[in-house]
Amino acid sequence: MVLEIAEKRREYGVLPITDEVISGQQQIADTFYKIKLIPKSINVSEIVWKGN
Repeated sequence: MVLEIAEKRREYGVLPITDEVISGQQQIADTFYKIKLIPKSINVSEIVWKGN
């Protein structure tokens, strides 16, 4: 029931990747690295497709 309510509140769509989004993703990547969920540190801004 709780999962169903949470899922209905989610929004889906395609949006531009802003600096704010990149920053949030970097924080997640840093956390994953610190807890050893991923084997090496990554720089999200280096791997974001910029449309060029």
